[in-house]
Amino acid sequence: MGRLLGIGYYAVRRYRRGAWVVGAAVVSHWLLDLPMHRPDLQLTPWSSRRVGLGAWNSIPLTILLETLVLGVGLAMCARTTRPRDAAGRWALWAMVAMLVLIFVSGFIGAPPPSERALALFTLGLWLFVPWGYWIDRHRTVVTTPTEGSSLLRPPTPEDFMKQ
Repeated sequence: MGRLLGIGYYAVRRYRRGAWVVGAAVVSHWLLDLPMHRPDLQLTPWSSRRVGLGAWNSIPLTILLETLVLGVGLAMCARTTRPRDAAGRWALWAMVAMLVLIFVSGFIGAPPPSERALALFTLGLWLFVPWGYWIDRHRTVVTTPTEGSSLLRPPTPEDFMKQ
């Protein structure tokens, strides 16, 4: 599937490196889903074999792993990009706050009142795609570490304050 999306991206954009990134993103997403899902992930679209380690069966483990993935991703973003303007700074944190709110509400909120409500909410999550794209347009990649920091060391609270 990753290969197909990469080929499709290349056909539209003619950008080889971007096509590789798109293909790798699909594979990495599947790998990150593997520990969380119950055995419901297909190995290939043509296989009937389904895998998953089932971490979702444990709420504390789910909270730990999902928080870790969000934290690592946010740390990588904070280490490798800098805001170009106020939108690049505040929109990122607004998106993080919204993601955390949605995550927490899944544990403390009531279940959706109907399948239709769940489907509409899930479709609404696609709004994060253009939001993320817009944020990315207001941030710039850091090619060298800022003074006193290193892209290889773990981030400190001060690194996040520079955002």
